[in-house]
Amino acid sequence: MKKLQITEAVTAYEFMELTPYTTYVYTITRGRTVYIIDTFCGSAYMEQIRMDYPNSNFTVINTHYHFDHIWGNYSFQDSPIYAHRLCRDMILTHGIEELQEQRQFFKGKQELILPNHCFDGMQYALGNSLVLLYTPGHTVDGISIYDREQKLLFVGDNLEKPLVQADPDLLKEYENTLKLYLRLPVSRFYAGHTLCLHKEDVRDTLHTIQAMHADKHIPYQGIEEQKI
Repeated sequence: MKKLQITEAVTAYEFMELTPYTTYVYTITRGRTVYIIDTFCGSAYMEQIRMDYPNSNFTVINTHYHFDHIWGNYSFQDSPIYAHRLCRDMILTHGIEELQEQRQFFKGKQELILPNHCFDGMQYALGNSLVLLYTPGHTVDGISIYDREQKLLFVGDNLEKPLVQADPDLLKEYENTLKLYLRLPVSRFYAGHTLCLHKEDVRDTLHTIQAMHADKHIPYQGIEEQKI
């Protein structure tokens, strides 16, 4: 695990265990509250985060239900865990099955801890500066976290280099999500498997999704460099 300081208040924890993917867990500090965006593959991976923020109040945000984003929830089972209601539903449906299928990636306690604060609708204000946005595309339950104070957007797996894996039944919803990303006054995007992207990358992805929706094939072109 490697720590990368994004801003004074934002840290990325980089994990290489999910071969061939690099996975990022993000923390946002607001006073004594530490917001943790996704929790990777088990409690053992979260121990360093807990040690890095002694005497802090943790709040977890699950961007979607996939195993590499929720199984570290065990480390924060006494803390608020936020997600869209659909995320909780999908975890209940698929969580144990994914554990059995992906067991080789798990480390630490393996107990399914569900989100305990779920919202419906399109957005939810969390604290004074964070907004949870319902942004389906990669999955039906996906959310993004808009940091209004720093003009950053944390997008889960909705953006990735090269092109993200999109649910073929959600191409129109995904297109709408990407258009929302372009409208937001955001300078940088941070994703679950790609450290930093920019609006050019969002436009590239939108172009590709629109072509897929029209049943055309178009190669994905984007900037390969990742800059903090």
